[in-house]
Amino acid sequence: MADHVAPALEAILMVAEEPLPPALLAKLVGAPINEVEEICENLAAEYVADGRGFIPVSYTHLTLPTKA
Repeated sequence: MADHVAPALEAILMVAEEPLPPALLAKLVGAPINEVEEICENLAAEYVADGRGFIPVSYTHLTLPTKA
């Protein structure tokens, strides 16, 4: 996995106005779809575990009601 992929995905998801399909995300960051899906799942788990106030859902971010 290239070092730029996870931060790039996180940045894209933070500014996306709608859910993005894994194929598009993979194309944007230059990584295989399965790698993109794994990174998104890991990011979601990290956000929930850290209580960051938002979680990636369907490859976009939602603010938790308790943090709004």
